[in-house]
Amino acid sequence: MKKRSCLSLILKIVGGFLLLLTILLAGTAIYNQTLPNASSEVEQLSEQELARIQEINHLRNTLGDEVWPGWSSLDIPILLYNEEYAFLTGLREPSPGWVRVPYGIAGGGTWEQVSGETYYRQTLPDNGNTPQAFIVRIGDTYAASMTTKEWTGIHLAEIIQDELPGFLAPVFPYFIFTSRFNSDWFVSAVLHESFHVLQARFAYKRLKQAEQATTFEEEYPWGDDDFRSQWLKEREKLAEALVTEDSLRRQELVQQWTSLRKERREVLTDELIRYEQQREWLEGLAKYAELSIWAKAAGSPSYKPVASMKSVPDFNAYREYGDQRKQEISQLKSDMQFSESMFYYTGWAQAELLDQLRTNWKKEVMNTEVFLDELLTRQ
Repeated sequence: MKKRSCLSLILKIVGGFLLLLTILLAGTAIYNQTLPNASSEVEQLSEQELARIQEINHLRNTLGDEVWPGWSSLDIPILLYNEEYAFLTGLREPSPGWVRVPYGIAGGGTWEQVSGETYYRQTLPDNGNTPQAFIVRIGDTYAASMTTKEWTGIHLAEIIQDELPGFLAPVFPYFIFTSRFNSDWFVSAVLHESFHVLQARFAYKRLKQAEQATTFEEEYPWGDDDFRSQWLKEREKLAEALVTEDSLRRQELVQQWTSLRKERREVLTDELIRYEQQREWLEGLAKYAELSIWAKAAGSPSYKPVASMKSVPDFNAYREYGDQRKQEISQLKSDMQFSESMFYYTGWAQAELLDQLRTNWKKEVMNTEVFLDELLTRQ
């Protein structure tokens, strides 16, 4: 009898679990039917998109110099695009089209001013040549370029769906991934691209070399398990150094990281070592600017977002920066983070450590042919 009772209990538990799972999957499938598959306003920027652009400019103009000298005073237009249109703000009477930096790939045509608005638009070419999530040149002016906030979420869900088996696509909880990319994230993400404009203005030759260094990505030993393991140990040292409050311990960890990096690089050619350094300089510094200005906004008692952001429901006025930083550090030391995007994190970590260990490093790293790891090793 006891065995039967035990078996009956197990079957009830399993049955209850399966019922709960069925309900959750059904609920997710129903919810997925409500997800948008197109922008709510395709032919013009929504009020929320315009509010985010105002906040991007306001935040950079107010606190940008606290992150990087000279960033606040630059005039940096913003180009956002959705599935059909490109929209340009911050530039009067723009020259036709855009040029993808640094490759010189031209696209687009004449800009038209949106009726009753101060921004311009044009339809995207049928050949699929869109502006990039980086920077573009319009005439003689560099502009920060990215997808609109709404289209970013829609397109991300589409990318995930395309990678899933057919049976899983209808019940996959896309919102778990897309909900992370709220308006706080979007503001800082566009400022990431805005920082590339600063790099282009002050060190175009370096930006061009660093962006074109992606040609070495195919030669990089991504498939070497030992190499991957060494990289993980190295990134764990950086993560530990970021969170320690003991200055002597921080210096010790940086020294250990330096030794690990030197040992790992013994199998790399000079070209691949330079590939790492250039990508850390380009994308790592932009990642540093992205997170630093978020931190400045969160930590400044006097900073006030623009009033129009009050109508944006997923804007949290940067209050969740602490949680965001924890997520970024988790990504830095994650074993899953082993791709080109890894250099965004290792470059950011080195830059943040240089803030604590070396004065005037920003001037050096922008004006001379020196890289982040070289400065950190010298400290």
